[in-house]
Amino acid sequence: MKIIVDTNIVFSALLNSNSRIGRLLLNSRNSFEFYSCKYLQKEIHRHLSKIQNYSKLNDDDLSELINLIESRIFFIDEELLPEAIITEAKNLVEGVDFDDFAFIAITQFLRPGENLRPRNH
Repeated sequence: MKIIVDTNIVFSALLNSNSRIGRLLLNSRNSFEFYSCKYLQKEIHRHLSKIQNYSKLNDDDLSELINLIESRIFFIDEELLPEAIITEAKNLVEGVDFDDFAFIAITQFLRPGENLRPRNH
């Protein structure tokens, strides 16, 4: 089963890797395929000091946990998705949370029957 993970899910796992979400991300590789956009990686690193503060993990442990969680996720570069999917995703999040468009676009891209050929850059 394919599951799209957003920033909140990954931040939750980073703050408590023993939580239900943390265990799901870390221990269910044989049951689920996790997908996200490259934007998620930028968000993790942008909020690294806040994550470290709340998680109480030292630099090495936090780095190891980030690497482990990221290794469980297939990252898709949202900039390479077909323009029609990007436009549809932006329309869907209009007035809600624009930053979520990339997660919606990945969801649309992975839908069965979609044209899975990314655009060229």
